[in-house]
Amino acid sequence: MFLKILLPCLLGLYSKAAFRGNYGINFDTRYAQHTQGNPDTASHRHSVEFTQRAEWDSTYSLIISGRADVESAYASTPTRYSGDVVKKDSQSFFLRDNYFQFSKGPIRLKLGYQQVVWGEAFGFYYADIVNPKDLRELGLGDLSRNRLDIPMLNFQWLAGSSGLQLLYIPKAQTDLLPSVGSEFLKVPASYVSSLTLSRDPLTPMTQGEFGARLTYQIGSWDWSVFYMDAYDRFPVLELRTNPSTFHPELIPHPYRLKSSGITMTQAWNDWLIRSELIFKQQRFMNTGSMTSLSQDQADQWIGVLGIDLPPLKGWMFQIQYSEDQTADKEWAFRKKREGLGSLRISRTINSETELELMYNHSLHDGGYLWQAKASFALDRQFSLDIGMDRFDGRDDSSFGQYKNASRVFAVLKTYFKK
Repeated sequence: MFLKILLPCLLGLYSKAAFRGNYGINFDTRYAQHTQGNPDTASHRHSVEFTQRAEWDSTYSLIISGRADVESAYASTPTRYSGDVVKKDSQSFFLRDNYFQFSKGPIRLKLGYQQVVWGEAFGFYYADIVNPKDLRELGLGDLSRNRLDIPMLNFQWLAGSSGLQLLYIPKAQTDLLPSVGSEFLKVPASYVSSLTLSRDPLTPMTQGEFGARLTYQIGSWDWSVFYMDAYDRFPVLELRTNPSTFHPELIPHPYRLKSSGITMTQAWNDWLIRSELIFKQQRFMNTGSMTSLSQDQADQWIGVLGIDLPPLKGWMFQIQYSEDQTADKEWAFRKKREGLGSLRISRTINSETELELMYNHSLHDGGYLWQAKASFALDRQFSLDIGMDRFDGRDDSSFGQYKNASRVFAVLKTYFKK
């Protein structure tokens, strides 16, 4: 459908004289090693991403991009990885930004694959509910990389201190979940050799999705309210027997979900306050355990409050607390009440070196996650990231259950642009 609309627009634009274009290719090589248990390979991934941009008269523009990943760690480390993860996650291709944009006066219209970010929090997705996410590694790393582009019609009206955004998504997608055999999907050991997780939903997601967001600025206060009627990005899982193999299979079952919320930021001298409040009406969630899954529904409330402190000798300090509450039931993958405290410390040195440390503490079960990264610009075309992700806490805690996935990593990035 999008091609039928895009092609006539593009053919018409070729007659315009003022044309500008550029392209870029990014190559990333990532190596990670486990720091808990056996010090084997956690990741050995090569990625290439291509982006082409074209612009006509500053009114019309086009972006085409895609990314391919090859992950060799799963096949080369059979003592750690087994089951479906080797077959399904060793190679991946993702459409990134692929959209046509019209921009004139207060009107901006984007048509095609794109990302829409709602929310003011850092580190985790709270009000960021539009795009599905790549959760195969629990969302570690760059949030924008893990956010999956989806086709949509994105209309924006921007006028001074206010704005209106309307979304229509014709083809829904859900989060990309870890495969069986991944260290980020916890299943009984006896199930790993026979259990599979389907990437196809139990029922086709044929209905379109709708979203709206209104923003307004009053003095130093930035407010937004939003509403989304869409399929739940994190689907309920159903455990069934595959009729062809007679093996157990986890099948995603996405239900419709109505979400609404409000976000706010307020600048006061050198302080910045961020807050979000999200309500998800009668959300379907799994109950029971991985071997006897069922489902139930309940209202869900999520509140987030964060403060950016004034810079101290070039160092930035951010503090954040989130509270996630729902009904008191035997949920399979969550607790009735979940609280998460986060501290982020960062600094940029001479525009060539970026340092970042983030500590996340789960207040309801004591688990915690340390994340550290240092980024170095080697020259105009090369950069290097080194860092670590350390999970710890009780074995049944939200972060402690992944302690054997703790790792140190290095990423060499190469850029070619013209």
